[in-house]
Amino acid sequence: LFPQVKQLQEARNLCSQLASSGASLNSLLNKEVDIKELRETSLRRQIDREYVEESIKTAKSAINGQIEKMQSSLVNITADETNLDMKIEKKRSELERNRKRLSTLQSVRPVYMEEYEQLEEELSSLYTTYLTKFRNLTFLESQYECLLDNINQNNEDTEITLKTIADQVKTYSVGLNGYELCACACVKTINSFFNNIKYIFGLNYFMVI
Repeated sequence: LFPQVKQLQEARNLCSQLASSGASLNSLLNKEVDIKELRETSLRRQIDREYVEESIKTAKSAINGQIEKMQSSLVNITADETNLDMKIEKKRSELERNRKRLSTLQSVRPVYMEEYEQLEEELSSLYTTYLTKFRNLTFLESQYECLLDNINQNNEDTEITLKTIADQVKTYSVGLNGYELCACACVKTINSFFNNIKYIFGLNYFMVI
C-alpha cells in the first residue's frame, strides 16, 4: 500500500511540473517573435572576437558579484539564525524557571491567607448588619414623616375646634340671661370638645364633665 501511495504522490508532482513547464513553454513561444528578429540580426552581424570576450568577462564579473552578495547574505542569515537560536534558548530557560516558580507559589499557602479569610468573613457580616440597619432606618424615617403629617393635621383640626368653642361661648354669653343656662351650655360645649379631642387623637383618658 505504501509504494502505491508514493507512486501516486510522484504522479501528482509530475502533473504539477508538467503544467508548470507547459505554461513556461507557452510564455517562451510568445516571446519567440521578438527574439527571432534579434537572433537573426545578431547572426547577420560579423562577430567581433574582442567584443565577445569583453561581454563574457562583463557577464562573468556581474555573476561573481551576485555570488559574493548572496554568500554575504547567507553569512548574515546564518549569524541571525544563531542569534535567534540563542534568544529562543534563553527564553525557553526563563519560561521553565517561571513555571517552576509558579508551581512552588501555588503549592505554598501564604502566611496572611488565614487573616484575609477571617477579615473577609467579618466584612461580610458587617455588610449584612449595615444593610439591615439601613433598611430599618429608612422605614423609621418614613414612619416619622407620616407621624409628623398626622400631628400637623390634628393640630389644624384642634385649632378649628377651639375656635368653634370660643364662638359658641361668646354666642351663649351674649344670648343667654342666666348663669345656669350659660354654665350648662359651656358644659355641653366642653364635653363636645373633649369628644372631638378623643376622636382626633384616639385617646381614652380624657375625662368628660
